Amino acid sequence: DFLFFARRDNLQDALAVYLAQDINEAVDRFTMSTTLGYTPSSYLDMRATVGLDKRVSEQRLIEQIEMDASSRDGGIGVDTRDFTGLTMDLRGTLSYDVPGFTGTSTSFGFQAFREQSETKSIDGTDLALPGVTEFDAAALVTASEGFSEVYNGGFFLLQQAGIADQLFLEAGVRFDGNTAFGSNVSYQAYPKVGASFDLASAGIVPENIFQTVRLRANYGVTGKFPPPFRRDRTFTADPFNGESAPRFDNPGNAELEPERVTTVEAGLDASFWDNRVGVTFTAYRAVTTDAIFSVDEQPSTGQGSQLRNIGEIENRGLE
Repeated sequence: DFLFFARRDNLQDALAVYLAQDINEAVDRFTMSTTLGYTPSSYLDMRATVGLDKRVSEQRLIEQIEMDASSRDGGIGVDTRDFTGLTMDLRGTLSYDVPGFTGTSTSFGFQAFREQSETKSIDGTDLALPGVTEFDAAALVTASEGFSEVYNGGFFLLQQAGIADQLFLEAGVRFDGNTAFGSNVSYQAYPKVGASFDLASAGIVPENIFQTVRLRANYGVTGKFPPPFRRDRTFTADPFNGESAPRFDNPGNAELEPERVTTVEAGLDASFWDNRVGVTFTAYRAVTTDAIFSVDEQPSTGQGSQLRNIGEIENRGLE
């Protein structure tokens, strides 16, 4: 097969064909973050964090003449990506005492991110001479570009409390909004509740053997955002034979929602031999509803396919 696809009679010549390609990638990346803390009293702690991720990358592929067994004409391909990510996190924690409880706290905050990505691809084929690395030597040059921008913002509330340093409880909710949601879709709510009970602290198991034996159970809902612009009705233009004509691109879906993943898990954490040995066991079941799949439209509409929330996926296991 190696000789067949290279269209050579011996291994040395075939290997030379496959080594004729040259792939180089350069990445420039700059990341930074800053955090501002404010503690007006022993009961309230506040934090604000802003982060930036800037990445510019270029990948260049050169296939010399006779590298491609099907055409033997060689080619040059360049893909560039300019990505900018900006995040912001504002949160506060209010700690206080409640009779009968320990470690009582209420956390609240706001989180947001913005991601922008610009891509460009250029391909040149039919090289005039071996060893060239510029598009000027290609007989046919084609190009494409893409742009993606998405915003997400949400706020959350989390309540935590303990009882006798043995039973620990938490409950919270998060609300998220995203520019990729359909125009008829509002903020999405994601609740969570959890509990853990330390058998060692309660004296149920011998403390001279076990340092920690904790039973825990959690229930939570998370979301996976749809791709940008898939909610919108769009058009495109395809060039052919020196001319360009418009056509349908994405039909649009005003009801496009995020996928929702509901997870229930229960487990055990134990440590013994002066905390030299630890054991963790977890059983979980996660169900994804409103899973996003591409659905073909009626051929008579000429509108191709559209993303819709039509699927359900179940994932369960033991760890």
